[in-house]
Amino acid sequence: MFSFDKIIICANRKFIYYRLKNLVKDKGGHYMGLKKVWRRLTLLLVTLVLHSSASGATFGQLGERLDKAQETDFFRWFHLEQTDLNRAGAQTVVAFKPSGKKFRPRVTLNATTDGQDRLQALELVLARVFVDDPGDGVFARDIVKSFLLAVFAGRGDQGLNDLISEIQYPLFHGPGVIGRTPPADIKLPEAPTLCYQVYLGRQTACTLDLADRRLRLENRRVGETPSLIVEIRPR
Repeated sequence: MFSFDKIIICANRKFIYYRLKNLVKDKGGHYMGLKKVWRRLTLLLVTLVLHSSASGATFGQLGERLDKAQETDFFRWFHLEQTDLNRAGAQTVVAFKPSGKKFRPRVTLNATTDGQDRLQALELVLARVFVDDPGDGVFARDIVKSFLLAVFAGRGDQGLNDLISEIQYPLFHGPGVIGRTPPADIKLPEAPTLCYQVYLGRQTACTLDLADRRLRLENRRVGETPSLIVEIRPR
């Protein structure tokens, strides 16, 4: 017989305690067989996993909550400051822009949260004139590359890795990120991928469906400004 008195499961920072006797005994107080115990444990764990998944998505290094995301290197490095906040039902969209005057009109990060400040979606918006600028375009590449790495750090998806490498080490168009050349272990695609063509403004849109998130790049007008939108949200 089991010697443990309870199972402790942590979900969403709250400890839920289950006494083992409630799992291994039936309504009559008799001990059940291992198969029945296993079925109960499986049902319990599935329920907890679903509860945890529904509570909010984790956006890589940016985490699950907007307040924590604002403390990360990505927000600090690009000096992102809140500029707007709009509520629509249960969701809130908070807009951030770089503090520097030069890039402030050209870059916006929109963070969608639920009623508990948990991240639901992220949208990086860059003016096309910024992305396409022969000189400043290198900074556009830097923030897009850094955004993707912050959210998808450590992911092994080949399509995503190709896109990040194409942006960081452009073989087909424009300057690369300052001071960087492709290391020997980086192999760029023989032809530009669809998403990289969207980045370059040659195609309208593309979508990469990853394990738990969807990455979409799209060229469209935001107000009167032709823009590149890089959107990430759970699938």
